[in-house]
Amino acid sequence: AIRSSILTRLREVCGIATNSDIPLVVELDGRGKHLDEFIKDIKLFLGSEENTVSPIIDRARICGNLLADWMVSTTKMVLIDSEGIGHNLKESNATLSHWHYQYFAEADGIILVDKASTPFTGGALNALKNLIESGYFPKTFIGFTRLDEVESSDCTRTKQIKTVKAGVKNAEAALQSEYQDDDLKLNNITYIGDLHNQIDIESQNEIVKLLDAIILTIKLPSQNFMRQNMTSPRLKIL
Repeated sequence: AIRSSILTRLREVCGIATNSDIPLVVELDGRGKHLDEFIKDIKLFLGSEENTVSPIIDRARICGNLLADWMVSTTKMVLIDSEGIGHNLKESNATLSHWHYQYFAEADGIILVDKASTPFTGGALNALKNLIESGYFPKTFIGFTRLDEVESSDCTRTKQIKTVKAGVKNAEAALQSEYQDDDLKLNNITYIGDLHNQIDIESQNEIVKLLDAIILTIKLPSQNFMRQNMTSPRLKIL
């Protein structure tokens, strides 16, 4: 019954007739659609909400002009969202898969994403150890999301970041002790919040800072990822 329900929903999402075979590859053409409409269509395949078919999707490739309107329209990048790790306590000691390392070898930068409300309490710390031991730490960047969920004394962004940094310092000290390296520092850190709402200027600047930092690590000329008419100054690497 479950399999039948999944297949029925998959046919609905893909627009496939009831008696037709389900193809291994499905293409979704977004040409002529508004970006918001295209993203809504994509969420039927990749969203985390109920009735999406994401649990049975192996891989997805999305290409096109998907940039936010506050970024330069000529900006080009390839963003790979790889398999997650540490989504529950059972995975906290899990190691990265060979797929991760294949992507790492090809990438200009590796972004380790963790929740700001619980920094390095799940699989992120172990993933960081794997990156250190495999030699990929120099091109690793840390992105803390959900900053708005961090509890602090007055819930200002500055206080919330200070709270997260306390957890970062603890992780840094643990890594320095384990690897006997006092020079091991967690510096390339981005703090982003309220992504489920209209992204604020501080988070926009954090994303720009992250892109600039990646450009600097591969020794290419930095470019202005923010549109020229933005009123706030463009932030640089930490």
